[in-house]
Amino acid sequence: MTVVVRRLGPGDERDVERFADAFDDPLDLESTRRFLHDPRHHLLVAEIDGEPAGFTSATEILHPDKPPELFLNEIGVVDHLRRRGAAHAMLRELGSLGRELGCATIWVLTDEGNPAAMAAYGEAGGVWDGARHVMFEIDLRAE
Repeated sequence: MTVVVRRLGPGDERDVERFADAFDDPLDLESTRRFLHDPRHHLLVAEIDGEPAGFTSATEILHPDKPPELFLNEIGVVDHLRRRGAAHAMLRELGSLGRELGCATIWVLTDEGNPAAMAAYGEAGGVWDGARHVMFEIDLRAE
């Protein structure tokens, strides 16, 4: 079994469609194009033996008072290819990308109810501080 991870960028919009089964919602070509053309947005995809297995998306965040960091937005792996190393391979490649960009950390939000994510992030070297975090979402479409 061979896992291959690639970084996608401008012009790879149609290639993203091959990984549609790993995403939560249907892909939108214009949103995909905007994402891939933004230099601070990063999309990595993984194949297992040539079959589309999953993706990870991340955003480089800049601060005026500290080093840049990567926000790991999401990892998705198609159901029948889970637990075969795709998520780990993408996390390793995301770490390489973050170092190339001069990022100090990668951070991600998850919850205890997602044991696959808890295991993947822990095995990738992530440390959970044990705190219960709260996320507020402000719906900008509501008004």
